[in-house]
Amino acid sequence: MAALRTRLATASAGAARQGVATLVSPDRLLLAAKGAAAAMLAWLAARALPGFLDEYAYYAPFGAVVAMMPSVVDSLRTGLHTLAGLGIGGGIAIAAYLGGLPVLATVPIVIVVAILVAGLLPPGPGRDYVPVAAIFVLMSSGGDPEMFGTAYVVLTAMGLVIGTVVHLAILPPLRTLPVDRRIEALRAAAASLLDDLASQLDDAAQPAVSLEHRAAELQRAVDDTQAALTDAQRTRRANVRAIGGRYTLSMSTVRFGELRATVRELVALASVVSDERTTLAVPDDMPQQLRGEVADALRRLGRAVEQADGGDDLRQACAEVVEALRAWEAPTAAAAAAAGALGHHLVALEQRIDGRPAEQP
Repeated sequence: MAALRTRLATASAGAARQGVATLVSPDRLLLAAKGAAAAMLAWLAARALPGFLDEYAYYAPFGAVVAMMPSVVDSLRTGLHTLAGLGIGGGIAIAAYLGGLPVLATVPIVIVVAILVAGLLPPGPGRDYVPVAAIFVLMSSGGDPEMFGTAYVVLTAMGLVIGTVVHLAILPPLRTLPVDRRIEALRAAAASLLDDLASQLDDAAQPAVSLEHRAAELQRAVDDTQAALTDAQRTRRANVRAIGGRYTLSMSTVRFGELRATVRELVALASVVSDERTTLAVPDDMPQQLRGEVADALRRLGRAVEQADGGDDLRQACAEVVEALRAWEAPTAAAAAAAGALGHHLVALEQRIDGRPAEQP
């Protein structure tokens, strides 16, 4: 129980640190500053409008804030969807009001129609705003839904335009750095597993590596890297900072694809050595000298993974270990099969690290 409480406390502390780091990240702080500036500009612009529109100027900052999404393309999409939802919802409310039905009948009719119509729209914020705008215009218009609905939609649209312009003009987000950091973290996790497997082979008294736990860690690292890459690709779309190829993701995409294949091969290799291997013959029956040779090859592979650099020396070292495994006179057929599987995965992993298609050893 004490160990469980310690792990839970450590996980909670890590989550808290990550949350604080996200809260005060440069991108988030810049987004907040741009949102505040856009809302103020929208408010001032709405107050300068003629006629009755300035009476509803508070809707313009609402539109400006809605436009402050993590990426430029998200801002454009969200703005258009929101405007469509408000327009449709306001139109439904105005049409129902002009129908002259009693309030007790108008409200449920508007809600039913708005929700049904919203289901026809593509997924996005616009779908959610249809019933919200409909009931808001109907209940808050003060007996004049046409004027109120027009002001609501027009001023929100103006705020959306101002917010989008501010978002585009002031350092639109371009999150490419997190991709490289995630890739490096994934490399470090893969190298750490190889080092631990090597230590297990060097010292038979050490507890076996828990493949289930380590494989789950690697998969989380792979998922985090994929999420960062997807996010970076999204922030490049419709982004003036990405014009000219200064910020490119092509090499990061290639590196991640190669590293993901390396991780798959690493998990397959670890299954022969770890506590979840299908046979107990390897490494238990291997002589100590052979175990040391395999451990040395695993450490070399770990350094190569971390440094993203294979080479002829690594290829030669793995080939020598495979020859030693083949020359080993295994005491059982199971031990011989397991040694063959270990040799295969060693060579396949080296080929992945070196960027060559995996072949039969």
